[in-house]
Amino acid sequence: MIPSYFTCTLSEALAHNRGNYEVRIRQTPEGLVSEHAQFNNIDEFVSFLAQNYGGHLAVGCVTPDKTSGHSQDGLVEELLTFAEVDEQTCRLSQHFRHVFGQNQQGKQCIALIASSSIVFLLTWLAFIRSGYEVLLVSPQNSPEAILHLIKLSRSFAICFDREHAGVVSEALCHRPKDSSNSEHHDSDDRTREGVKQFELPWPSLDSVCRSELHTAGKKTANQSEPPESIAFYRHSSGTTGLPKLIPSTHHGAVGVLPRLQGCGDIDQRSSTFTTTPLYSGGIADLLRSWSAASPLWIFPERTMPITSQIISSCIDGIDRIAETHPRFPATKLQFLSCVPFVLETIVESTALKDRLRRLSAVGVGGAAMPRELGDKIVAEGINLVSRFGSSECGFLLSSQRDYANDKRWHVLRCRNSEGLNFQRMADGRHELIVEENWPLVSVAAHARRPFNTHDVFIPHEGIDGAWNYIGRSDAQLTLSTGKKFDPTPIEQALRRIEIIEDAIVIGDDRPFPAAIIFMAASQDKIKDVDAHENIWHHIQQVNMSSPSHAKLEKTNLCILSFSAHSRVRKNSKGGVIRSGFIAEFSSEINRIYNSDHEDDGADCLTGDPANMREKIKHLVCSALHQSDNFSPDQDLFEAGMDSAKSIVIRKQICGMLPARIRPLVPLSVVYECGSINALVNFVLERTGKTGSMDANQTTKDDEMRAMVDQYMALQPQLLEHAAKHTHTTAEASQPGKAKVILTGSTGFLGTHILHHLLTDPSISNIFLLIRDSSANPHSKQTTTAQSRVEAALNIHHLAQTLPKSALDKITYIPFHLKHPLLGLSPETYASLVSQTTHVIHAAWDVNFTLPLKSFAPQLEGVVNLHTLLLLGAAQSHPSLPPKRLIFCSSVASIARASANTKQDHSISAHPHDAADLGYAQSKWVAERVLDSLSRNSSAAVAVSVLRVGQLSGASTTGIWNAREAWPLMLSAGLKLKLDLCSDDSGQDNITLPDLASAHLKAVDWLPVDVAARRVVAEMHSLPQPASQSAITITPISNTNPATHTPWSHIQTWITQWAASRKHPQQTQFIPPHIWLARLDAAPGDHQAKALIPLWRGNWVGGRGGGGDGTAVPDEQSSDGIDKIDLTDSEECGMISRAYIGRVLDWVARQEE
Repeated sequence: MIPSYFTCTLSEALAHNRGNYEVRIRQTPEGLVSEHAQFNNIDEFVSFLAQNYGGHLAVGCVTPDKTSGHSQDGLVEELLTFAEVDEQTCRLSQHFRHVFGQNQQGKQCIALIASSSIVFLLTWLAFIRSGYEVLLVSPQNSPEAILHLIKLSRSFAICFDREHAGVVSEALCHRPKDSSNSEHHDSDDRTREGVKQFELPWPSLDSVCRSELHTAGKKTANQSEPPESIAFYRHSSGTTGLPKLIPSTHHGAVGVLPRLQGCGDIDQRSSTFTTTPLYSGGIADLLRSWSAASPLWIFPERTMPITSQIISSCIDGIDRIAETHPRFPATKLQFLSCVPFVLETIVESTALKDRLRRLSAVGVGGAAMPRELGDKIVAEGINLVSRFGSSECGFLLSSQRDYANDKRWHVLRCRNSEGLNFQRMADGRHELIVEENWPLVSVAAHARRPFNTHDVFIPHEGIDGAWNYIGRSDAQLTLSTGKKFDPTPIEQALRRIEIIEDAIVIGDDRPFPAAIIFMAASQDKIKDVDAHENIWHHIQQVNMSSPSHAKLEKTNLCILSFSAHSRVRKNSKGGVIRSGFIAEFSSEINRIYNSDHEDDGADCLTGDPANMREKIKHLVCSALHQSDNFSPDQDLFEAGMDSAKSIVIRKQICGMLPARIRPLVPLSVVYECGSINALVNFVLERTGKTGSMDANQTTKDDEMRAMVDQYMALQPQLLEHAAKHTHTTAEASQPGKAKVILTGSTGFLGTHILHHLLTDPSISNIFLLIRDSSANPHSKQTTTAQSRVEAALNIHHLAQTLPKSALDKITYIPFHLKHPLLGLSPETYASLVSQTTHVIHAAWDVNFTLPLKSFAPQLEGVVNLHTLLLLGAAQSHPSLPPKRLIFCSSVASIARASANTKQDHSISAHPHDAADLGYAQSKWVAERVLDSLSRNSSAAVAVSVLRVGQLSGASTTGIWNAREAWPLMLSAGLKLKLDLCSDDSGQDNITLPDLASAHLKAVDWLPVDVAARRVVAEMHSLPQPASQSAITITPISNTNPATHTPWSHIQTWITQWAASRKHPQQTQFIPPHIWLARLDAAPGDHQAKALIPLWRGNWVGGRGGGGDGTAVPDEQSSDGIDKIDLTDSEECGMISRAYIGRVLDWVARQEE
């Protein structure tokens, strides 16, 4: 079956070309390259069309205008055949050689910024045929973005039309508001001074044809360009920051297209009308049409707005030409290509909808189409097709189907999945990964194979190989608490509300989400109070379908009038440019997140304690969605409190306090207090009122000892409960393969432990206990658990190293740490008791803001797991090896202990030995509880406590935890390089703090996969012979000073890595205090900024550099460090040059 050029994806094009043409396919690192006999670059493609289809219409533009031109009833026609395109672009190319000089070796680039038109098309082709690379710049870009793109592409000239002379002048004169970085601005100045400017003197096609151009010699264009060479650059939309450069090769432009020119009747060509500008997706529409020697009609962007009336006039003109023009008969308009917001405008016209029904298809792409709009269009008899692709990968998927019988326009069909990998994510959705055997991937640095498109899908239940598009994973906002959510569904839901014109959800690097809401024009005069209440009613409905951390609170809304919406900048696809939005509405955003604008606290000063108690209880219950009978003494963390909610509550409490008292309220006040009553007492105490604060508050040491006693006493109750509700069977007397329970399998360390267990032949079963909400059905919990585990393995590049059958070992078991029987059914619990030989407990809440008492569920979970093994050991045959519990503790449990205590590898008897964090104190308590349980139990349960130190990226891949301190430091050095330093070449330097000069202690990192291997080795080790129930302490850290690496070596390796990149970079290390100042002043909200106070204290205020980026006493000798050989050897201790290179490769990929 011959595909339609309008809906033919690149994989379908490759299959068609292989079967119908002699096309040689060649594999390259950038993807598959199709080599055609007749053409392999854009210049040859144009010549091929001119020679074979020269008299056929190639491109046209009709403009409803009665003022001038060759008009039929007010229609200005601009028409070109393939032969005329060839002739005019050759003329212009010779003229441009005269203007700019013959292009030298090295491929110079010219920027082009102009309205989409026939003149734009000819100019673009002429530059390419002259041998230049062309940067296509969207006129919607800010001056800063335009200058940024010119700099990235190293354009030596910029070409523009009269309408955009002003924006070009503004861009070349632009200087950012922050002028603190003189090196950066010197580089920008050199860029501006070196750029030639050329204003296009031709307002129309007629003026081009009539102009006397500087042409001389042969009419031929330029030397042949190889297919992999860059032809032109596009750029990303820049919705989240400065736009990225996206190079397009000659092969990516024409080599990947289906060969359809010879298919069908050449005299019966179906044409396409595109409203998409040529500088964005219009070029793809053009070349796709030309793949079938069919014409493309361009919307007259230069002179006309996109309205239904103008589009209707254009289509009427195209129809008239197809019916009556003597030169171009039978070029009937069959396809319309547009983006969703244009289609929404079009369907407002009844007459236009009637014409659209007669088209073969209306294609929509470039942005997500609202489901309601698409369904409405299809219901009205229009053949709507979704065409899905990207600038980096081309045309990927479409919803091409039997339009008469299948109305599912939104279901994308994957008829040929070669090169496409729908990779399962933790939540059961799938992220599209483009593999090495896809016909096209851009040569852009950020698009290396395998390329993550960040597009998210779910499989369609009724159609095999079909997918529903959900959104983008990188559209997610990341709160400063680490929680992520996609704002798109929330924004779409708000925009469907009649009284709302637009809504933008914010929250990136902020503690909680907020929204800027613009009233509809019809509601613009409504009273503010009425508007707020009306909108809040709707938002409560939207919140019902949002995750808890994404719910919008009433105090976190900013409602603006319809007129303020004119300040919102959007790109050519109709999407909000978020970076510009954040800058434009910074004052409104700051008011939301700044509690200083709250009430003056009068209520707090005049109200009585009982009234204050009710107010605070109402705040907390509202945030936690609890009823009024919620106990004022209940632990808030256990009730669902998270960082985002705690910050919102703190903000509201600050509003009850006088301004002078607000700075005294700790950021973690909600966690530190831990209950409603404690919060009330805190507020009453700060305002000088009498509360019910306990004057005999126990010390932290006493609290820790009391918790040890509390959880020791818990086990008899758990044993009694299990005996009542479960019936277990005795285990066989013959030892078999190990059957292991693993917790924390989706964590950084746990994922690697799981990988080792899966490849261990001595293990037959792995029971993965995954925490989940009991509100979900068990089947849903199990599916979610499996998705989370598989996603974790994929993220760390471990899944592909596993045998296909390895995952068959796994049983996914959703559980609850603190519940009796671990929240499992009696049957499941009994089965685990009978089968389990080992438990590896690697799950723990890593939250350094929580107080000790908030770790109560974790501590109860330790006892629960020990109890499970204790029950199994009681039924175990005496000849069998003891049950084993391996507990992953932390070096923080003894961070403040003496050197002798640490070297003894014994359980600490002093609570003060733990670091002053609830997290560290909870680990100390857990160790003491396990020690006591082991001593009091005569059953055969052996306990191993593993004190884990600072883990780093895997030794083989360098993949780390992106939110840890050291990766964030490296990320800031790479991502913020434009703001820190630049050189004359236009290539940005990498700037990092000089930690060698700060005398930080040598790095003692331990790669996470090495740590995981040691954990599994501990599982196989024999318990101490003195007692089967004895507890052993094993450090899982880099304790050998000979394997510690000084920062001077690491900085040398970073420099070597940067110099050896595909695009070499220079590295400079500057004093830490200067680097921190530059980081603090850099635009944007990089996550590393949150660590500036910590780093300033460790690097500037004193000696630091502990493994986790915090100040840790250096008690280990540095003897032997200088013996590390600065070579490529992998045996330079734990950290080597090659290892640092892998870590940096991973960090760089995160920033692409």
